[in-house]
Amino acid sequence: MDLSKYKAQAESSILEELEPGTYDFEYVSDEEIQGKNGWVALKVLFRVVDKPNFMIGHAFTVDHDTSEGAINLGLSSLHGLALACGFPDGFPDDSSAMVGSRVRAHAVKDAKGYIAIDDMKGKGWSAPKSTKEVKVDEPVSNSQVEENIPF
Repeated sequence: MDLSKYKAQAESSILEELEPGTYDFEYVSDEEIQGKNGWVALKVLFRVVDKPNFMIGHAFTVDHDTSEGAINLGLSSLHGLALACGFPDGFPDDSSAMVGSRVRAHAVKDAKGYIAIDDMKGKGWSAPKSTKEVKVDEPVSNSQVEENIPF
């Protein structure tokens, strides 16, 4: 494959940085992660709606052997996220139900200089400003694909 036509696009996207500010985020995926002292969190991957090259992860503590405060903050923030995602009763039965939802939050530079979401202890999630719908192409059948193959 000739990659020369993609070089300029790659160089411009690599050099672009996400500045701190308020953005709409799309909930792309999630996974359960675990650590020391019984720490369990829901790690969510968000895409910046207006800058699709940028993905930001955010972890919500849901269990911990030695820190009730961390659990309370994590659950409070997760509850705020679920409300902003359009779940009026808070948590859906499964976190994957939030995939595709959009929310608005503030991005800041963390202590290491990376962009992170500032959930403001659960009060930083709100409904998205953008209302543009993402157009998803209709699924293509195998017969349609075979008809369009040029060889």
